[in-house]
Amino acid sequence: MTETFRQRADAAAIAWKATSPSLPDEARVPAGYRGTGKAYEFCVPPEHSALNLLPEARDVALDRFTKYAIPWHHGRERLPSNHLLSSQVACANALAPFVADPEALRWLFSPVLDIKKVMPFGDAASPDDHVTFEWVGRTDHLNERRGKALSRGAQMTSADAAIRFKTSSGAIEIALIEWKYTEAYSGSPVKTASSSNLRRLATYLPFWADPTGPLNDALGIEHRLIEPLYQLGRQQLLAWRMEVAKELDADRVSVVEAAPAANTALWTGVPHELGSDLREIWPMSLRRPDRWVHLDTARWLEPEAPTSSEFRKRYAALVATQVD
Repeated sequence: MTETFRQRADAAAIAWKATSPSLPDEARVPAGYRGTGKAYEFCVPPEHSALNLLPEARDVALDRFTKYAIPWHHGRERLPSNHLLSSQVACANALAPFVADPEALRWLFSPVLDIKKVMPFGDAASPDDHVTFEWVGRTDHLNERRGKALSRGAQMTSADAAIRFKTSSGAIEIALIEWKYTEAYSGSPVKTASSSNLRRLATYLPFWADPTGPLNDALGIEHRLIEPLYQLGRQQLLAWRMEVAKELDADRVSVVEAAPAANTALWTGVPHELGSDLREIWPMSLRRPDRWVHLDTARWLEPEAPTSSEFRKRYAALVATQVD
């Protein structure tokens, strides 16, 4: 039987947990997800959830998430999730080590972005950082908060991370980074009349329908409410509104889907009548297809990558050894 990407990711995380020199023995025992229920090998005890962050990422990630008031998904007491396969934790482990290393960021993203020089992002809370986390914009671009304070990482469309850079032509660009790891989607039909979808339509339909916006008519409303198309659409809307506003002097704002090519369940879980692969379907739904690109996060495991041996072992599944 062929091993799936999720199974390979489980195995890599469990092997790292069993052997990592950065973990004390008491953090190696199985634990319930969020501290309750069945104990799993791929969870660390909640009291050790800070150790879910790799040593080179831990201090920066904990500091910035606290400073920006970002909630950790399914974490507690300002600590990350205890699940070793958390995408939010994976994003922090992949990018937090490089907040002060623009050349590493340039190398990592150069396959899909025309980067001459990565600049300090311009986040007021950490002005010297070259990457920021859970960016929602400087204003409520999509009218999601309706006059309330901005809320990074919750209750607003948030990019998992973002970088700002100069291109070879001297233009300033921003890349909003959406990070995926073991996610899989079913493409289940939605009821547009449900209360949650009515709220979503009230918020986003004016932007979806804007003839100057990023989204064309290739997808019907019922499809725009299906994950991951719903999230992708919101990310493109945020990038568009930031570009129109020339936020942080950006001439152009795009979305980078940073995700493992090896995770076929992520790419093929969209409604089948739209096509067979999300990477083909999504650009067809955009008026400016060049505002979205996929970056295979196997890049973080290439021999020249600036990543640690701990990262390489923890996320060994990023490099496909066989097809699902």
